[in-house]
Amino acid sequence: MTIFNAGTPARHSAINGFVESKIKAPYVHSQVSTLGGVARAAIMIRVSLDPKSKWANGIYQNSRYAMWHLGRDGTLEQFSVNYRLKKMRKQKATSLPDAIARINKWISLVK
Repeated sequence: MTIFNAGTPARHSAINGFVESKIKAPYVHSQVSTLGGVARAAIMIRVSLDPKSKWANGIYQNSRYAMWHLGRDGTLEQFSVNYRLKKMRKQKATSLPDAIARINKWISLVK
């Protein structure tokens, strides 16, 4: 089961736009990674709970940040998070909107 199709650069832009518009945080950046080939594509999601203007020295890691990896099979894994924030366990999403809802739920819990 695949939860997104990242076959073309146009699809990459559509996926990134969808993810960035639906996550409720001051700073959101997503990128489709096809490092292992299109069949093993993943979405890398970066979120900061602080606006970019509030980051100390303009550095992303100095904010309240988190980063996720979303695989095509629905595996949602938080692989980096600010030390002041609660971590999120690895989860299995059923769709792209479900994965976004899980991220938004985490954001609402730690804000």
